[in-house]
Amino acid sequence: MLTAESRYYYKKLILLAIPISLGQVGHLVTMLADTIMVGRLGDTELAGISFANNVFIFLFIFGLGLSTGLTPLVGKASGEGNLGKCRQLLQQGLLFNLSAGLLFMVLNLFLIIAMPFLGQETGVVDVAIPFYTYIAFSVLPIMGFAGLKQFLEGLGNTVPPMIISLTGNILNIILNYVFIYGELGFDAMGAEGSGLATLIARIFMFVGLGLYIYWDKKLRFYYQGFKQFKPDWLILGEIGKIGFPVGLQFFMEVAAFACGAIMMGWFGKVPQAAHHIAITLASATFLTASGFGMASTIMISNYHGKHQYIELRKAGHAAFRLVFVFMGCTALAFAFFRNELPTFFAKADSVEVMTIASGLLIIAAIFQLSDGLQMVVISSLRGLADVQIPMFIAFVAYWVIALPCSYVFAFVLDLGPPGIWYGYLTGLTCAAVSLFIRFEILTKGLIKRHDTLGN
Repeated sequence: MLTAESRYYYKKLILLAIPISLGQVGHLVTMLADTIMVGRLGDTELAGISFANNVFIFLFIFGLGLSTGLTPLVGKASGEGNLGKCRQLLQQGLLFNLSAGLLFMVLNLFLIIAMPFLGQETGVVDVAIPFYTYIAFSVLPIMGFAGLKQFLEGLGNTVPPMIISLTGNILNIILNYVFIYGELGFDAMGAEGSGLATLIARIFMFVGLGLYIYWDKKLRFYYQGFKQFKPDWLILGEIGKIGFPVGLQFFMEVAAFACGAIMMGWFGKVPQAAHHIAITLASATFLTASGFGMASTIMISNYHGKHQYIELRKAGHAAFRLVFVFMGCTALAFAFFRNELPTFFAKADSVEVMTIASGLLIIAAIFQLSDGLQMVVISSLRGLADVQIPMFIAFVAYWVIALPCSYVFAFVLDLGPPGIWYGYLTGLTCAAVSLFIRFEILTKGLIKRHDTLGN
């Protein structure tokens, strides 16, 4: 039964989560558009961008994790009414993100050297490298965009990043059509054209959100002093103290999935293409649900700043229930439409690709609940600035449990491509249970200490 109190938390979470979810899905829409439009060229091209994205994602996701260190700090400062600290966080956060983006761009370009030696077919590598080069350059603008986005979301201003992100993705789709297939007088570039479209769209997103903050009168206070500002190592250290463990946690989860994709490539380009379809669909639901996680980070960090620990705990539990319902619905969708969904990504005659992808979606349907729950719980812990222990839990769940299980199930027990996904399921379930226990212990402790001090 829904009480007035529970409706309050659900409503607040949903209002925060919807714009964030749409903006988060924006990152995936770029990959979805690339997958669908390049997939029409053939299995080799589809496998090529799959391979490129799985190499690229290692540093990219770590960078996005770094940027999230800004949100709980801004949320807490906003809850305390410290607007001066919020302004410092915007300035230092942008410096932090752009510096990290420049470093990751250079490192991604160096990874091109290793791509021919990762056990992929020659034709797949030949497609992957030109596409990968363009998206490697896109790291710098997308890190700048992430810094601005995380700042605004920390203030609870979630709509502008969503609008800019969606507009950028529309631009990406249009440019994909022009560059991939050679429209409007351009030469057909194939998969390489998709990479160029992604780079241009991400530059637009960074510049667009920066101009919004500059022109909005309500935000004018926060960019004052930009011309004079210099590195504040104390604030940069605060951002890094939260962002670095979060970045590692993001890295460990996604890198485990990327390693699974590389192992899938050992079965050949057909299973790899099928894996890319299934993981793209699973990522779409995960990123949509991540809006609830980020909303819980904002609410919990705000309550933390106000020392309202009972409300903090209730907000976390409301987020858990919402994501559980949402992921349950997506699990049913994957199960019932497992044969229809792959047809949007593969050529009509790629029967084997669609058959394998259909089987993988059944397993994805099962782990939707664990994946969603572990994501929203770790986001809630992030609102408490609790990042060290969750990072360790992530390491154990993904690298000690999930990845070895994937290898054993797939190659030792000879379960083939589905075995890799059974390993994912095992690790995600362990993560969800462990993180939930962590949240329960911490929040009960906060309430008890507050009550003791109050008395």
